[in-house]
Amino acid sequence: MKNIYILIILVFFSCAQNTNEKKERVLKVQDISEQIVGTSTDKVEDAKESSIEYTVEDISGVYELVHGKTHIIGDNNFEIYKAAIVIIRLSETDFGFYSANKTKGISPIGDFGVLRSFKNDFYKLAICNEEGVEGYDKNNFSNGLYLHNKVFIHKKGGLLGVIKYGSNFRNYMLYKKKKDASDFYISLNKTIKNTKQEYYKYLENYKKAKNFDAAKLKIEHQFNGDVWLTKHFHKENYKSFKNTHSYQNPYQEGQFIKEDATFISQFENPNFNKVINEIRVRSLPLVDNTNFDSFIEEGDYNEVNIKALKLEEVYPKLNKEGYNYRAIASYKVKISKAFHSVIVTIKKGDNEMESRLINYDLKGNILDSKVISYDEIAEAQSKIESKIEKNKLTIHNILWIDEKKIETTFFEIKSNGKIIPISKEEELIDSVIEQLNLDLSKVNTDLLVTKTMPNNSQEIIMVIPAYVNTNNDEHHFELNSHIVIVNSNTGKITHKYFESSQTNGWVSDAIQLREITIDTAPYLVSKNNRAFGVKVHYYGSSKANPYSNKTISLFIKSKNKLKKLLHNYDVMNYGGEWNTECVGEFTDVKNTLIMSKEKTNEYFDIIIKSKVTETKNSVNENGECDSNEKTTTKSVVLKFNGEKYIKNKN
Repeated sequence: MKNIYILIILVFFSCAQNTNEKKERVLKVQDISEQIVGTSTDKVEDAKESSIEYTVEDISGVYELVHGKTHIIGDNNFEIYKAAIVIIRLSETDFGFYSANKTKGISPIGDFGVLRSFKNDFYKLAICNEEGVEGYDKNNFSNGLYLHNKVFIHKKGGLLGVIKYGSNFRNYMLYKKKKDASDFYISLNKTIKNTKQEYYKYLENYKKAKNFDAAKLKIEHQFNGDVWLTKHFHKENYKSFKNTHSYQNPYQEGQFIKEDATFISQFENPNFNKVINEIRVRSLPLVDNTNFDSFIEEGDYNEVNIKALKLEEVYPKLNKEGYNYRAIASYKVKISKAFHSVIVTIKKGDNEMESRLINYDLKGNILDSKVISYDEIAEAQSKIESKIEKNKLTIHNILWIDEKKIETTFFEIKSNGKIIPISKEEELIDSVIEQLNLDLSKVNTDLLVTKTMPNNSQEIIMVIPAYVNTNNDEHHFELNSHIVIVNSNTGKITHKYFESSQTNGWVSDAIQLREITIDTAPYLVSKNNRAFGVKVHYYGSSKANPYSNKTISLFIKSKNKLKKLLHNYDVMNYGGEWNTECVGEFTDVKNTLIMSKEKTNEYFDIIIKSKVTETKNSVNENGECDSNEKTTTKSVVLKFNGEKYIKNKN
């Protein structure tokens, strides 16, 4: 199995030691073996497991510190000069652990938990706790495990490297497996003992959560670009709901890249770092259209270290007899501080060549790769060229047969080095946000919506809600509205409209703004003008006073802008008051817009047909809940006053 190096926050559980040892004493292993190593059950959960052949590398054992330190952003570094960790294999993928470490002047700190190997990475597990769920019953809840944080772990022989991180720090710990004749310092003994007890208490909860009731809980893992998310689907007696558990971004924006590389070099062949530092750098953005004309002079070629860059993993035919594959050039680009990006050109025989973007982690392992350019001179009918940007890759596949055809695909280069395809719609959205000079973090992407114009497939309507303030939560925010039409071929905005939250009504508080939709029904407001609608849905959060509302605004093209003809007209309005059991009154109004043949100021009138349903609930003499409904209809006419539609005064 390949050596893995992985990343997590190991949450500290501090067990303070009140006495300060004036003199360090050592305790022989045989004197503390029961306290640190424990019984044979520490090694495996069940004696039967000792005969199982595992595929996940075994990291279990008792380890003592070789050296350790803490790096804090903007502060001094602190040496960890004593530490021990006990790791117990629990199953094929799970390892329990408890540990202690000591920094000068600070009492020893204990830590414990369970690590799980998942998709070649280690994660510290956590147990879900839904105290915020309405009706939550601690004694009647299906606790489940989820992937909480990542940890860098690397094992080589008797050495174990661990990096754990927090919001502004990173701990680097290099351990060696304890030999029979080695000693532990007594200053760690009390903390190890206390942490071990806490670990075994936790282990009982871990076992319960691991063996959850499958009828009440379903667990799925989903990859979300950068991270694996754990989704819990609960079906409790009192409520069904789902919750998504995730962990912090482990990369910390590359602020520890030098420290990581120094630590990793203890395990890896330093040849990769030497080679990567010698490769020439090209600036971004750039277009790579490597072709045979790029390699005319001798200076166009440069030496490529195939072994250090692990190119045979991507090109198994390299240096194989009979294939004539050769690596002829390379350069690198700076996409992220968390990984290296190298473009390597491979000549495949006499008639083909291609360039490939390869992302490496800091140890030199390949994270992902993609062919970004290609040329062939046998038939001269196909070619690939690409544009590389900071976090985006645009690839053009060009084919000449009867005529030139170009197929364009888009990829996002994620912060973990993965190269992920993105849809044309996502590319259009990114382009529009950039043209509007908006920061993606200030866009409410949950409410962003697009729709193709039914009478012109090259026109995309896009509604982009942008936050007014930065201190928003899921239900409380104000939104400015950017409504645009974009050409799907060019990605350029052709028409746009802006309105601030002060007048558009896009405010979410106790009455929550839950959804925005685009209505492309044939609102022919004039002979040559077809309007489209933007609907906004609101819902109240009170159970005793239910409320929901839906409004529509109509827009038409006007030169290079969009013009609003109808402002926030109710198409649905529901409300009422009741005792939450039976007694109460409710009113439901549904309005339908119909284009009239009559005109006012050259625009067709709009007939609003309303259906009003009034409901009254009461308890009858038998104690049952009776419901009485009364439905009425009415119509009103909206006329265009030269600027917008208003209700007809008559």
